[in-house]
Amino acid sequence: MKIQTIPLNQLPVSKLKGLCLSNGMMEAFIFHDYKELDGTAFLLYNRLKLIGWCYVYSEDVESAYNVFGVFIAPEHRRKGWGSKLYKEAQKKYSKLLTCPHDYISDKFFEKVEK
Repeated sequence: MKIQTIPLNQLPVSKLKGLCLSNGMMEAFIFHDYKELDGTAFLLYNRLKLIGWCYVYSEDVESAYNVFGVFIAPEHRRKGWGSKLYKEAQKKYSKLLTCPHDYISDKFFEKVEK
């Protein structure tokens, strides 16, 4: 596995199609003008295939926390890859504010935040 780190405003959104829980999540991310966000994307590859990704950004300069979101392709879940991305993000951003989008991701965040 390899993790590629890139500025969020350089995120290759076309690569992420199919790597979001729903088209609505992808559209929300694209249309909220992510190019204006100051943050980082972490792309997780298995050989040459993108199998997961996460993002971290600051809501504003004065915020003590950084917003964190993650998605792992269904066939690669429950193997520790989301936790690996979370830990990688923690190396660069000390305080992460998690953003669960459903019950399953809420349980994941409960586990990694302990």
